[in-house]
Amino acid sequence: MHPQLLARHPQALPPGTTISRARGGRGPAGGDAVAVLGVPQHPARRADLVAQQAALLAAGGGPSAARENAAAELQQAATGGPTATARGTVRRECSVIADPPAGVVSPTPSRGTLKVNEPNRNDQSRSEPTMRLAAQRRDLILAAVRANGVVRLADLVDQLGVTVVTVRRDVTALADRGLVARVHGGVTMPRHGEPQAVVRTWQALPSQGLSGPALSGQALSGHVLSGHVLPGQASGQAPPGHVLVGMVAPSEDYYWPAVIQGAQAAVGAGGGRLALRTSCYHAAEDRRQVITLLDRGVQALLVAPSTDGPAGVDLMRWLGALPVPVVLIERVPPPELPTIGLDAAVTDHALGAGLAVRHLATLGHRRVGLVVSRPSPHHEAIRSGWREAVTSLDLRPAPVVEVPPFGSADWPAVCDDVLDGCVRAGVRALLVHADREAIGLVERARDRGPAVPDELAVVSYDDEVAAAADPPLTAVRPSKHRLGALAAQLALARVADPLDRPVHRVALWPSLTVRESCGTPRHHSA
Repeated sequence: MHPQLLARHPQALPPGTTISRARGGRGPAGGDAVAVLGVPQHPARRADLVAQQAALLAAGGGPSAARENAAAELQQAATGGPTATARGTVRRECSVIADPPAGVVSPTPSRGTLKVNEPNRNDQSRSEPTMRLAAQRRDLILAAVRANGVVRLADLVDQLGVTVVTVRRDVTALADRGLVARVHGGVTMPRHGEPQAVVRTWQALPSQGLSGPALSGQALSGHVLSGHVLPGQASGQAPPGHVLVGMVAPSEDYYWPAVIQGAQAAVGAGGGRLALRTSCYHAAEDRRQVITLLDRGVQALLVAPSTDGPAGVDLMRWLGALPVPVVLIERVPPPELPTIGLDAAVTDHALGAGLAVRHLATLGHRRVGLVVSRPSPHHEAIRSGWREAVTSLDLRPAPVVEVPPFGSADWPAVCDDVLDGCVRAGVRALLVHADREAIGLVERARDRGPAVPDELAVVSYDDEVAAAADPPLTAVRPSKHRLGALAAQLALARVADPLDRPVHRVALWPSLTVRESCGTPRHHSA
């Protein structure tokens, strides 16, 4: 296209608009690259201008294909929709910076500029891979993995024409959906229901392109192993001597001491030793403590990681790729990672909440409220179990209240609000999570009413110190010591059999201990 074309029609340009040759001189298709500077910012005026320029370009001299494509691009920028030429679909080579229509153009560094470049026929093959959408790239990755069995990340970068960061992002998205399995330096087919495969000698694998020959399972023998493989364990046997098991617990004072003791007892009974680290319900600290244990040389890990937000998902993904067995305690992988192959030992907290509701319903209560501690990682499961039990028993609606931790500055006022709300709603039974909050609520009720258990029945959840309350609290009790022992046994079993053992997710039922806080059966609706 020629710069004189627009200069011959000054009526198409607003006052003050200048025309100059774009940086780089002549356009790649043999014509001149033209830059129109000072395009008005008002959207309607800009649309009129672009439409006029499109008509001029279509009527001017120069290569006909280039004229039609450039005119169509300008018309598309004016209308905000795709435009086809007589020679097919228009390629998007146009950038509009002054308030561009969504989905039409991409930004360049200078604002207020409309820049038109004709397509570079010589560069089309080079630029097309970089313009592929994420969905197209991922389809190509899947096809390559299915054809080759295993593909290097470096080969994907070369074949797709994108950065290694982009390839890793695509592979991570596919792995999270369970469509591929990540290995060191590459990607392979997943083996669902098994621990994530670990590549021990990736350098020994031949280079594979997207269209190269497929690698059979025999070709990978000795290189890709199903299971978490430790040095010296290619035969699937546990190493001689004691097994060092690392454990990262979020706390040492509440709930977790019994879990830790159970894990320690089970590891000791198996001839090993437990190395403990404590975290603080924070993903970055969890990761740091795991790294210290790996540096210590542990052969298996018991972890209760933070699962909050994207950081929790990233942490879980990282744990699933570690070269040692990892067993989750009181945690399961989030919905974003449905096929991650991690063993887990958990308490069925939803069922525990249902036990409490059913006990209160048996005593004649028709409204059972719920009070949950805001920072607890179990409160969603407890809420779900409470809701399911209330619905299945056809109980009357009752409030759900989230409260701050016991001892916070506004605790007395929060307790007063909860107790007053129970009186107003006619609620005479509560499930309270956890013990400290339940005891604090009962103490406040003793000072101001309603009286427990005569006017308000209370069931606590956790049973750490519920028996020491006044009155002693009926409580749901997770089997914490047994949970820790079970997690340790899962880890030791995985060390002994890293190849053929399926993924285990074991849920323990809690129990209900009846004490004095619920009183006797009621003979009226409440």
